Amino acid sequence: MIGLEIKKIRRTGLIPALLAGGVFSAAFPVINLAVRTEMFTGRPGNPAAIVMDASWLTMAMANLCVIIIGACILYHIEHVNNGIQKMDALPVNPAVLFFDKGILLALILAVVFAIETAALYFCTWKWLGGGKQTLVSLCKTMGYTYAYSLPSLVLMLLIACLLKNMWVSFGIGMIGMFAAQLFIQEKSMAYFPFLLSYSSTKSREMLIAAVIETIALLAAGSGAAYLRRRTS
Repeated sequence: MIGLEIKKIRRTGLIPALLAGGVFSAAFPVINLAVRTEMFTGRPGNPAAIVMDASWLTMAMANLCVIIIGACILYHIEHVNNGIQKMDALPVNPAVLFFDKGILLALILAVVFAIETAALYFCTWKWLGGGKQTLVSLCKTMGYTYAYSLPSLVLMLLIACLLKNMWVSFGIGMIGMFAAQLFIQEKSMAYFPFLLSYSSTKSREMLIAAVIETIALLAAGSGAAYLRRRTS
């Protein structure tokens, strides 16, 4: 079924566009350290932590844009010309359609994170004397941040599934992204899906919360897909 999803979006140019977003995000820390080298080279501490502290908020925002745009377009191609109603007439489990889109978007996001990890490591190697241990540290940190991004990914798919108008879904996603920035220092909002995406802390508690939220939102998405079919 994922192969079918790829065929659906082949003409949209979605995958190259989202990967281009990843390249744009990865370029930020390189440009940041290249322009302001002296500001970072004198800092004590782990090179991986230095580049993450300097660049992650902007990179996280770019990743959220990739998630929001990807989710909106993945379901827009279903809603346009009542394509999703035609799919409902086929013996296809609507929950499977939701899961397949989630897996596809998660795989694209994984490639984006891999590109970003390579760029961050290049920064540590070029300007901060990073080595193998730095790469291991970066991979662990990026693994955590990837897990933190999954709740917002599934939430955006849920929103896009329920709303036919792509621009309404896009607007809700952008509001969520910018609203999260206002509450970065609020501990009571730490587990808000969009806010989790901004965290680069390797926290077991936050990781468990992200996994629970992802599973809960997947269940909600499956239920919403069934409900939409019954009411359409």
